Amino acid sequence: MFDRQAAALGRFLYGTTRPVIMCPLCLRMWERRFLAAEQQLTIEDAPPKQYSGGVERCLSCGNCNNDAGGDYETRVGILNAARDSAIAAASRAPLVDPSGIWTLPTTPAVFLSLGEAMKLASVHPVERQLELKSAYLIAFATLGYSYILGKGLETARRLIQPGADLGSVNVCATLSGPPTVPFVRVALAPIECVVVSHPTQHLMNDGGHVVILPAPRSPSGFYEQLKLLPQRTPWTFYGDYPHPPARQLPMRWDHDPTHPLRAVTTWRADCDCDPSTSHEHIEIRLSQPHSSTADRPVGSA
Repeated sequence: MFDRQAAALGRFLYGTTRPVIMCPLCLRMWERRFLAAEQQLTIEDAPPKQYSGGVERCLSCGNCNNDAGGDYETRVGILNAARDSAIAAASRAPLVDPSGIWTLPTTPAVFLSLGEAMKLASVHPVERQLELKSAYLIAFATLGYSYILGKGLETARRLIQPGADLGSVNVCATLSGPPTVPFVRVALAPIECVVVSHPTQHLMNDGGHVVILPAPRSPSGFYEQLKLLPQRTPWTFYGDYPHPPARQLPMRWDHDPTHPLRAVTTWRADCDCDPSTSHEHIEIRLSQPHSSTADRPVGSA
C-alpha cells in the first residue's frame, strides 16, 4: 500500500525523489521508515468493522486513525450493539427439539417504548461522521490525491475530525434499489459531487445507501447547497468506478489525469515527519504530472 500511494503521489512531486506518502486525512508527509514505527503509519479500514467491513483500504498516520477510533468509531460500535440487542430481545423464538418431541416456550419478547425505538432507529451524527470518513477513504483509494487535494474536500475533512458537530448536515442518501456492485460515482449535474455506495445498519427500506462527498471544486457550503436540491432531481454522471479490492489503490485520476473534475492545484509543503531533520521543500503540482518517476527533478523546487 505504501508503494502504491507513493507511486501515485510521486507523479506530482517536485523537489525530492524520496518515496513519500501523504496521509489522506491530515495531509502530512511520511517516509517509508515510519512503517516500522509503532502506530506512526497505520492501515485504515473502509468500510470499517462496525459495518461488517474491515476492508484494508489505505495508509494514514496513526494520529488520524486512532483519534477517530477512540471517538466516533467506538461510539458507533456501542450503538450497533444496542440495536442488535434490542432486535434479538424483540424476536425471541421458542426452542424446538430437532426430533420434534418437545418445545420449550421462550421468555416473553421485550417491547421498547416509542421513544426508545425512535432513538435506536434514528441516524445519529456519529454514524454519519463514520460513514463520511469511510466513504472519503474509499474515494481516495479509487480516485487518488487528484481528488482529495481539491479545495472542496476541506469541507469533508473538517467534518471527519473527532469532536466535529455535524448538526443537521446530512451526508447520506437512499437509492431506489440496492446496487449490484459497490461503486464510486462522479456526478456533474445538478451539482458536482462524488457518490459512494456504503453498507449501513440504519437503512429503513430495501434501497441502497450512499454517502455524498464534495467534488474538488465544490464551495465551502457544499452540504447546504445539496440540501436545497428538490427531491427526485435527475442526475448526470461522468465516471462510474467499482470499489477497488482491498489494498489495491488504483488512484485512477492520478494515473490518468483527463477527468474534468480532478484537482489541478499546487501545494508546497515541508516534510515534517522527523522534526530533528531538516528536509527539502516539497512541491506538489497536480497540474503538471511527470510522465514517469524517472524524470522527476531533484533539488529545490
